[in-house]
Amino acid sequence: MRDELRDWRRILSGRTCFVGLGNVEAGDDGFGVLMAQYLRDCGFEDVVIPGVRLELYLTELRDMARSNLVFLDSVDFEGTPGDIVLLPGEEIRGRFPQVTTHRISLGTAAMWIESNGVTTTWLLGVKCGRTRHASQLSEPVRDAMETLKRVFMGNNVNRMESSIC
Repeated sequence: MRDELRDWRRILSGRTCFVGLGNVEAGDDGFGVLMAQYLRDCGFEDVVIPGVRLELYLTELRDMARSNLVFLDSVDFEGTPGDIVLLPGEEIRGRFPQVTTHRISLGTAAMWIESNGVTTTWLLGVKCGRTRHASQLSEPVRDAMETLKRVFMGNNVNRMESSIC
């Protein structure tokens, strides 16, 4: 856990773009979009919300040339619903090279964005539980999101002041 905290501080110390992925009409798959909307509402400056259409934003994300880019997404990995994972770009490529619910894999997207020579990509993922159409976030994923909100608000270097959060 200490390594993740060190990584988290490093991510938030530079100019960071947050990218919300997923489908809000498919239960836990909406986590990334909902988290990104929250960050935008709280005054974070660089928030992009492609939802399920990441491929349409790749050139824009690459050209932004931020220090860090964090994909916010629900992902499938060993663990229980609501578990949180923070992975650097090279691990995204290793774990998610081709299999994806997006039209382009996160691994390929990370590699393309990092090819600008400036940006380091990350995945802040939450283990999904249910992804039924028209369902809401499951309780474990809602709890994980609340935990992450507290972490973000305690490290507010990438946001403007907001009375919402």
